[in-house]
Amino acid sequence: MKTGAAAVAIIYILVQTFQWWVFEKVPDTGNTINDFLSGGNNLNIYRSWLMLLSMFGLLYLFFTICFEDFTQNKGWRILAFSGFFIFCFLELFIRSIELFFVQGYLVDTYATANTEDRAIIIKTVISIQQLWWALYFPLGLSQLLASSILAGLYLKSTGIDRLIKVIFIINGCRLFIRMLDSYLHIDILGISTLLNDELYLPLVIIMFGLKAIWLVKKARLIM
Repeated sequence: MKTGAAAVAIIYILVQTFQWWVFEKVPDTGNTINDFLSGGNNLNIYRSWLMLLSMFGLLYLFFTICFEDFTQNKGWRILAFSGFFIFCFLELFIRSIELFFVQGYLVDTYATANTEDRAIIIKTVISIQQLWWALYFPLGLSQLLASSILAGLYLKSTGIDRLIKVIFIINGCRLFIRMLDSYLHIDILGISTLLNDELYLPLVIIMFGLKAIWLVKKARLIM
């Protein structure tokens, strides 16, 4: 399971890298209509499919990490996995709506709609985006709590287990800063935009790369 989960971590890095590349090729323009229609671009469709499918892989990855040593702190580990489960479930919900409803149905409908219907479609898209923003609060909070629990469980760890502690401390801090900025408009140290834009992909590579290393090392210890 650990080797398989390590492979999932590497695949997720590749998926996130592809998403970053797509965002570079088809960037947001700030125009609601243009950005909505660009969602029907083949690159964006591929990106959405990969991100949607990757959530199933993340669920397996988090399950493996949370229950790596189930004999210790069972209750806390179940609680941590519950947080990651909520995160993955909400991501699946949001990305399914994005792919099948917005990028699929609404984009296709907009192409043949009259002016009045097009205005209704754009209002629907804006409402869905606001719904997504609202759902990202429980999504981020559940992952923040789960990351904090795992960081706490490995707080006094030594050896290779120090990697997993560092990973979830970084992730917890990143999510805390992001949520403060997004929902309370508090930008600690003025680095929220930096974390969410320029440093987003590098942090994904670091965190999931370290997860893969940790999982492989733990698998070898058992052999």
